[in-house]
Amino acid sequence: MLLGCSDNSLNAPQPFQKVKLDPQGTPKLSASPADTNLHGDIVSGSQAMSGPQDSQPLDFQEAVPGFVGSKACAECHRDRFNSYVQSDHSRSLRKPNVQEELRDQRLRHPLSGRSYSVSLDVNGDLMHSEHLLDGDENEILVQQKRIDFVIGSGAFAKSYMSQDSNGFVQSPITYYVGSQDYEMSPGYDRAEHNGFSRQINDQCLFCHAGLMSRKNGNVNEFEIHEMAIGCERCHGPGASHSMTYRQLHGKRLPQNPSENALDSIVNPGKLTRSQVQSLCAQCHLQGNVTLYVQGADAWSYQPGDELQTTKAEYSVGETSSGIGFVGHFSQLEQSKCYQSSEMTCVSCHDPHHVGGKANLDALQRNQCYACHEDQKCTVPKANRVDENDNRCIDCHMPKRSSEVPHVAITNHRIGIHSSDSKELRTTAMESKKINEAALPSPIAILDAAPQGSPTRRLHEAMALGRWLLAEATPEQASFANYQIVISRLESTMAEQPVELLDVTMLHANLQFAIVNRFADQLDEKAISSARQRLIADASKCEKSETLSQMDRWSATMVLANVAFELGQFDKSLVRFKRLTQIRRDASDWYNLGLCHAKLRQFKEAHESFRRAISLNVTYAAPYLALSRMYATIDPAQSNVFEQQAQLILGSSSTDGIVNGLPQ
Repeated sequence: MLLGCSDNSLNAPQPFQKVKLDPQGTPKLSASPADTNLHGDIVSGSQAMSGPQDSQPLDFQEAVPGFVGSKACAECHRDRFNSYVQSDHSRSLRKPNVQEELRDQRLRHPLSGRSYSVSLDVNGDLMHSEHLLDGDENEILVQQKRIDFVIGSGAFAKSYMSQDSNGFVQSPITYYVGSQDYEMSPGYDRAEHNGFSRQINDQCLFCHAGLMSRKNGNVNEFEIHEMAIGCERCHGPGASHSMTYRQLHGKRLPQNPSENALDSIVNPGKLTRSQVQSLCAQCHLQGNVTLYVQGADAWSYQPGDELQTTKAEYSVGETSSGIGFVGHFSQLEQSKCYQSSEMTCVSCHDPHHVGGKANLDALQRNQCYACHEDQKCTVPKANRVDENDNRCIDCHMPKRSSEVPHVAITNHRIGIHSSDSKELRTTAMESKKINEAALPSPIAILDAAPQGSPTRRLHEAMALGRWLLAEATPEQASFANYQIVISRLESTMAEQPVELLDVTMLHANLQFAIVNRFADQLDEKAISSARQRLIADASKCEKSETLSQMDRWSATMVLANVAFELGQFDKSLVRFKRLTQIRRDASDWYNLGLCHAKLRQFKEAHESFRRAISLNVTYAAPYLALSRMYATIDPAQSNVFEQQAQLILGSSSTDGIVNGLPQ
């Protein structure tokens, strides 16, 4: 049993496993079962793959009302379906093919003191393993995960997802086509990262999975009914359309068919330009801050709608050049080609057909020639053919590096570009200037609210607040900046005709951050006043039936922490226990353990700390808490816990790690 697997007894945990490296530096892993869940049981295929299947289940329409799945579309639209399965969209989420995966690979990540290896187990399943680096020739195996899903088509990269009895988690490593190797996943190339503890919810998979259904209304509990992005993502629910034409099979259409029967499916050819762009933008337009209409989420958008009626997207603290992996729309809208025509994404990108390179070159050239005559290019044709096979986009839509490692994307700002070095220098200078700014300006890349309106000002303040909580550097996340952002948010809240609870919850989160991070800069009266408002605001949000689950859970977390700080451990315990039942977060179990310990419920505290470890084997705080619990009753075991914590921390100091407050 791997360290951290849950054991409800009071037995001591198993030690980390040391793995001796062979001369080539490849860990020699002992053969293991397909996967081990948090209880040390084998997760069977039926348990681990409860939703995704090669064919839709019989209750498909019952599980996802109105939808039929792409295979139903193929019955009448076989040619289109056959071409679709050759596209990248058809591979956006899939089961792993071990034949196409690099195996016996090892990635060392000194920044986090960890390494990762890729191998096959005795059953032939793809495994990712995590090790701690101890500075010697040994690596210390802490956990192994079977890979159940591949995320991404492989055109640029492939990420990986594992499923166990507690849900879905992301692997810390990604395969990048550019480097032809495994590197850290986006967001993981830093000293402190989530390891195998980052829970994947149905919002994360919106741009990768085709059709899903929630269990118990929980974004963390879901079934996948169609893995890849399919027909209905752009054409809308197909059940009514399919039923109409099944009933008409072999018959003539009625002379006056109802509009509902014929128009129940979305035909992009009949949509406005903005509606067509929304079809693509639902996944290919992203800022670093998303503001959903209250109560909405990623799955609220329906084909044929305007995307901006569902959400707003903002770029905060990013470069203004718009050269990002999902920055195509911002780039395209800056080009004269877009501004002086009715072109859309599908003018150049046909989602139904994928041609070879030769055909693609000719297609793209002809698309340009539709407006730009060949002879108007100032570069002689002979030179163009010699330098780049007369590919217009090589000069007018050059590839640029993006924020995703090892991935270059096509610049969709069509035009005459300066040299790479000059443009990249400009981007670097802009980035430096933005990073040096105390607070960046939020830039709307999608927002229906008019510029300068009270709603737009509110959105800008919200975007800045969410950025400050999630992405600001330590220098930017200063006490002064928190005060500025809170003041700006309060000012825009006062302009609104009614209270908006999602804004109220954001304000509460900002206030909570100030009270916890900057208590030494506040007097007792200010702290007490802030806590009283926190309790009032969070209590309203926790009970709301219109707020998103994330906001309601955030309210529960705030109330649990405030109760703990006020010494109301019984109230804090109730809320932390509620959080452990709705999401997979090791800190919830750790904090629950602290509540039990404060109430002198030591057996329950022990079990909670062990559960925290089972969810995140490299989380040091519960080890240190257990070390303190065992200090008087079993000093030897206490020392084991202490050593394990220090191995994770890479330091001999434990100051500030466990201080009796929730983490």
